[in-house]
Amino acid sequence: MQSLLHALGPRLDAGCAARLLQVGVNTEAPLLDAYPVSVFAAALRVAAGALAPGLPEEEGVRRVGRCFVQRFSETRLGRAGLTLARLMGPEYLVRHFGQAIRLGDNYTQVHAQQQAPRHFLVTVHPAQLPGFYVGLFEEGLRALGASAVEAQLHALHGEGFVFSVRWS
Repeated sequence: MQSLLHALGPRLDAGCAARLLQVGVNTEAPLLDAYPVSVFAAALRVAAGALAPGLPEEEGVRRVGRCFVQRFSETRLGRAGLTLARLMGPEYLVRHFGQAIRLGDNYTQVHAQQQAPRHFLVTVHPAQLPGFYVGLFEEGLRALGASAVEAQLHALHGEGFVFSVRWS
C-alpha cells in the first residue's frame, strides 16, 4: 500500500485521501501490515481516478502500474534494484517477477513460461485489474532497456490472468 500511495505523488490530496478512506485505507494513520486484495483493488481504482481522470478504468490502472515503477525507481531501494536488474536483463525480470510482487504481498503467485526469445506467458494469481500488471510489465521492462514492449492480457486463469509479454 505504501508503494501505491507513493505512486500517487502530489495527486494524493485531501480529496483522494478521503476516497481512499472510504475503501478502507486511512492515509492519516500508520498503514496496516496487510490489506485484503479487495481493498488493494479498490485503492487501485481510486488511484486510477486520481492519476488518469476521465479515462477508462483499464487505462487508468495501467497508468498506476507505470507510476508504481517510476516512483519505485526514484527510491534508494529502487535505484539499487534497477541497477542490478539492468545487469541481469529483461528476461530475468520476467522470470523473477513473482519475487518482486512478493515484496508487496504474501499471496500473489506468478509463473512465467517462455514461448520464444523475448516472449513469455506470465500467469498472475490471484489478481484483479489486469491493466495494473500491464503497466508494471511495460514500465519495468522499459526501465531495463527493453524496446518495443508489448504486454497484454492473454487469458483468464481462475482468479487470475495470463499475460503475453514480449519485447525487442
